[in-house]
Amino acid sequence: MAYHMVLAWQRMPSWMNAAGYRHVEVFMVPFPDTGFLEKSRIFYTSYMGESFSMNLLKVRRPAADWSLLAIPLSCEEYENAQNYLGRLRDAKVHYNYADLAMVLAPKFLVQSLMPDVEPGCIPSHVFCSQAALLVLKNALMQKDRSDRLPEILAGVNSRTCTPNRLYRILQQSGAAVQGDVESFFETGHVPLTE
Repeated sequence: MAYHMVLAWQRMPSWMNAAGYRHVEVFMVPFPDTGFLEKSRIFYTSYMGESFSMNLLKVRRPAADWSLLAIPLSCEEYENAQNYLGRLRDAKVHYNYADLAMVLAPKFLVQSLMPDVEPGCIPSHVFCSQAALLVLKNALMQKDRSDRLPEILAGVNSRTCTPNRLYRILQQSGAAVQGDVESFFETGHVPLTE
């Protein structure tokens, strides 16, 4: 699998004295011979107060503030992800403030009151980690994978999935590989550090 979805997690600022992540962005990394550097500088995310968007990475980011996980994709999975990201962007999906409060609710309450977004559907609102999880759920195909990631993600409710939780799930799944942050932000390549 030569394609990758790279998820970049932004750490909590040091002044907050809090561990973990506050934000996640999705980068789609194509084959090197298809405008690699240019295309790998595009990322998708949902910022507070804005619609879901496609953005160009223009400034060098401090590597110490970020963590990367790279998920290998088949050609079909890559196309599925690009398609779903485009649909989110074209629908101008708004930021999901309402579900943010529910990330603290007990699981039994969430399960009964907040059904997850149906596969293939575009919600009217998303927050950053919700969007990343929905892209993964709509892209990954069990027939193309040697891991259980699609099955694992199917059991996660996107409406209450925080950046920290998504990071832990992907890291523990064995399907995602650590990426070298500095090199990725500098070159657009996905050097894996395993």
